[in-house]
Amino acid sequence: MAWPTRDRVGLDGEVSEAHFARLSEGQHPLTGEQLVSHQTPRSYLNPEGKTVRTLEHRCGWDATFSAPKTVSLTALVGDDQRILIAHKESVTAALDETERFVQARIGGNTPAETTGQWVVARFEHDSSRPVDGYAAPQIHTHCVIFNLTTTRDDVGHALQPHELFKSQKYATAVYRAELAVRLKSLGYEIQRGEHGSPEITGYSREYVDASSPVVGR
Repeated sequence: MAWPTRDRVGLDGEVSEAHFARLSEGQHPLTGEQLVSHQTPRSYLNPEGKTVRTLEHRCGWDATFSAPKTVSLTALVGDDQRILIAHKESVTAALDETERFVQARIGGNTPAETTGQWVVARFEHDSSRPVDGYAAPQIHTHCVIFNLTTTRDDVGHALQPHELFKSQKYATAVYRAELAVRLKSLGYEIQRGEHGSPEITGYSREYVDASSPVVGR
């Protein structure tokens, strides 16, 4: 987790419960200072006469980066810890690249301002949700993007989600490209999988399917 404003100390490394709670409320993670004001939800009539209800403060968004199935199997069942590092580095590259497009929502008729900085908490997992008691090997990283950024004048603002949503596919493409390069550097032969994901060759379809149980199969 990284913090882009005047007080950067103590925000690289483990994510503390207190920091997470404050950031979820739009507060400075160390001081508790309110950086994003919360608007009370209200209803009003728009020019067309329709009732519009404003939303409550959104804490943030969850972006998930999942390793292809054969990559997870090689890392976890094959016990190649280097792949875990490759996955984490690829996630970092994707986040760093996507961060450039972060914008602050200024409000009113003022256009959104590109800040190029956000606050993200990462959580690493190595299994999927259990199906019939079996949790399949699955490397994935949940990245909680907090609804908070700062403009050039060091003022806190909520994120403009439009640009965030637009960059999702780009972030996935960067992750997959970075992962493919790293896997090849480790000596693995790669083939293009479903949706362009980099899959490690040598696995039968039957084995991959058996390692990926789904509800109702």
